[in-house]
Amino acid sequence: MADYSKLSSAIIEGILNQYGFEAPVKIIPQSHGISNSNYVLHFEKTEPVLLKVSNDKDLVELQKEQEILLELKNLNFDFSLTPYLNSEGKPVYQFEDLHGVIFPFVNGTVPALNKPNLAELAKGLATLHSLKSSNMSLRDHTEVGFDLNAIYDFSKHSNCPEDFVKTFQTVFEKRNLNSLLKTNWERGLIHGDLYFDNSLFENSKLLFEGFFAAV
Repeated sequence: MADYSKLSSAIIEGILNQYGFEAPVKIIPQSHGISNSNYVLHFEKTEPVLLKVSNDKDLVELQKEQEILLELKNLNFDFSLTPYLNSEGKPVYQFEDLHGVIFPFVNGTVPALNKPNLAELAKGLATLHSLKSSNMSLRDHTEVGFDLNAIYDFSKHSNCPEDFVKTFQTVFEKRNLNSLLKTNWERGLIHGDLYFDNSLFENSKLLFEGFFAAV
């Protein structure tokens, strides 16, 4: 997270008006991270929120991302944020030339890379992978990445780096690759971008994982 947009208090209040939030008493730009602008907003009467301005995704991409988060809420998944809906019932706002999302603020810390924390992340992923969704309109993982067939095809391409080919062969040399390529996998949800800065912990317990796709 960072502060690339340099929002004025007037713009922030204009965005908040779409949700019926009161004017904030404190605005705290977030300085760490590599993409998007984020602000923690504190209010006199209600809990703080995180206002996100999307600097790296267009409106359609952002909307598809929020549809997955709303589905995860419907599936009672505990480790994802749920966007607030604005007065039009939409999870994504537009204001002047800006678009973004407002989330409840999660007061956690980025985890250290140790075995207990990795075990917590693994439990969260196992819970995620056990979920079954019948919503076929959710963003498919191939919109934001590559499936096994595409990776296999790339490994056979003349421009594929030799070290990539060797790594691919090593990973799958003890597996029945042809069987995997032909398998009609059950549809579910996966985490598409799991790294230490994309999760939050509190007292060694997982609070949040971010970025998901359907598979």
